[in-house]
Amino acid sequence: MHIQTQVRMKEEVHAWLRQQAKANNRSMNGEINELLRHAMKLAEKKAKRTEETA
Repeated sequence: MHIQTQVRMKEEVHAWLRQQAKANNRSMNGEINELLRHAMKLAEKKAKRTEETA
Protein backbone atom coordinates (compact mmCIF):
# COMPACT_ATOMS: atom_id res chain seq x y z
CA MET A 1 0.00 0.00 0.00
CA HIS A 2 1.21 3.50 -0.77
CA ILE A 3 0.28 6.60 1.15
CA GLN A 4 0.42 10.00 -0.46
CA THR A 5 1.60 12.97 1.58
CA GLN A 6 2.81 16.51 1.11
CA VAL A 7 6.05 17.76 2.58
CA ARG A 8 7.21 21.35 2.95
CA MET A 9 10.95 21.88 2.90
CA LYS A 10 13.49 24.66 2.63
CA GLU A 11 14.62 25.58 -0.87
CA GLU A 12 18.18 24.45 -0.18
CA VAL A 13 16.96 21.03 1.01
CA HIS A 14 14.83 20.69 -2.12
CA ALA A 15 17.78 21.65 -4.33
CA TRP A 16 20.04 19.12 -2.59
CA LEU A 17 17.38 16.42 -2.84
CA ARG A 18 16.85 17.11 -6.54
CA GLN A 19 20.62 16.90 -7.10
CA GLN A 20 20.87 13.61 -5.17
CA ALA A 21 17.94 12.11 -7.08
CA LYS A 22 19.54 13.02 -10.39
CA ALA A 23 22.95 11.66 -9.32
CA ASN A 24 21.33 8.38 -8.20
CA ASN A 25 19.12 8.16 -11.28
CA ARG A 26 15.95 8.24 -9.16
CA SER A 27 12.81 10.31 -9.04
CA MET A 28 12.45 12.74 -6.17
CA ASN A 29 9.93 10.35 -4.63
CA GLY A 30 12.32 7.43 -5.02
CA GLU A 31 15.16 9.38 -3.46
CA ILE A 32 13.05 10.45 -0.47
CA ASN A 33 11.95 6.85 0.08
CA GLU A 34 15.52 5.54 -0.15
CA LEU A 35 16.80 8.17 2.29
CA LEU A 36 14.02 7.37 4.75
CA ARG A 37 14.65 3.61 4.49
CA HIS A 38 18.33 4.25 5.17
CA ALA A 39 17.47 6.42 8.19
CA MET A 40 15.18 3.67 9.49
CA LYS A 41 17.97 1.08 9.26
CA LEU A 42 20.37 3.37 11.11
CA ALA A 43 17.80 4.03 13.84
CA GLU A 44 17.13 0.29 14.21
CA LYS A 45 20.86 -0.43 14.54
CA LYS A 46 21.22 2.32 17.12
CA ALA A 47 18.25 0.99 19.11
CA LYS A 48 19.70 -2.53 19.02
CA ARG A 49 23.08 -1.29 20.30
CA THR A 50 21.32 0.62 23.07
CA GLU A 51 19.41 -2.51 24.09
CA GLU A 52 22.59 -4.58 24.11
CA THR A 53 24.40 -2.15 26.41
CA ALA A 54 21.50 -1.72 28.82
